[in-house]
Amino acid sequence: MSYPSYAKYNQYKNCCKPIGAQGATGLQGAQGATGLQGAQGATGLQGAQGATGAQGATGAAGFVSGSVSYGEMTEFGAAIPDISMNVPDTWYVWASPTINFGLNDGVTFNVGTPGDLSNNDPTSLQTDVSGVYQAVVNFSIQVSRGNAVIKTCLTRNNIPIPDTDVRRRFASTGSSGAFSITTLLDADVDDKFGIIMQSDVAAIANPQLVTVDNISFNLTKVVGIGDQGATGAQGATGAQGATGNIGATGAQGATGADGTHTGAQGAAILAPANPTNYDSRMTGATGNFPIDIDTFLPAGRNISGNALPSGCDSFIYLEVKANLVSLGYGVGETVYVPCYFKTPP
Repeated sequence: MSYPSYAKYNQYKNCCKPIGAQGATGLQGAQGATGLQGAQGATGLQGAQGATGAQGATGAAGFVSGSVSYGEMTEFGAAIPDISMNVPDTWYVWASPTINFGLNDGVTFNVGTPGDLSNNDPTSLQTDVSGVYQAVVNFSIQVSRGNAVIKTCLTRNNIPIPDTDVRRRFASTGSSGAFSITTLLDADVDDKFGIIMQSDVAAIANPQLVTVDNISFNLTKVVGIGDQGATGAQGATGAQGATGNIGATGAQGATGADGTHTGAQGAAILAPANPTNYDSRMTGATGNFPIDIDTFLPAGRNISGNALPSGCDSFIYLEVKANLVSLGYGVGETVYVPCYFKTPP
């Protein structure tokens, strides 16, 4: 083939020459560094509180069973004097053989013996159940001697009850009068309650004789004594309120920088070394940890004061645990920290 010119030859040579084989792929580039952690996202809103369940129904009421404790004793129109008082201002008991025991439930009747209280028991009502009782006594009596004061009161187990004391004056011989006692008594089981009287006018030769027209003594417990009723059934539990929606989870925040790991203080040990001289700031001493040729840590040549901030006369190593993960070791590696110090005075 011929060419018009040398330039045409070169043009053909460059554009039409054979193409060589594909070269080998280059090595994979190194992995780029991991990008910084994104900031912590805001916490999602709290879901709404579920509605409170309906109140359960109230259980049925319990009930009290049983009866009231009570007792009564009375005397009407005695044919002969019931009480003969020979000594003035001395208590005598009401214990007539014609006293009747009336309606009763939980109260017992005890027959007494006539005479003075120091040697005799009054006829009494005895409580079988402890509690507070109401005592009501109505008197209608006749006296044999006038110009006299008749005093009466209740007894508990033959002991006068002072705050039940009632008095009435009778002006003339053979006169009659009425009076009463009403009170509350805090009784124990088997307490006995009776009636006593005395007169300020009495003598052996001319005793004060009391004839009963009517005496009635009622003792009634103020509350029932039945058993406690059963507890009502538990009302049904209200339905559980609906659970509120869970708030959206915030984006992951950035990981905080690694904190400084401070090693715990370990045991101090002497430093093995063999220096040939001391620095001007290592003064030496005779304390527990003196600086000497066996405890010397050089800081290199031509460093003024061995780079110590002030004069020291003692030296120890501190054995501590350190995190050496960044150096390819473990989290709690044992390391030794040189420690120069001035012995305290």
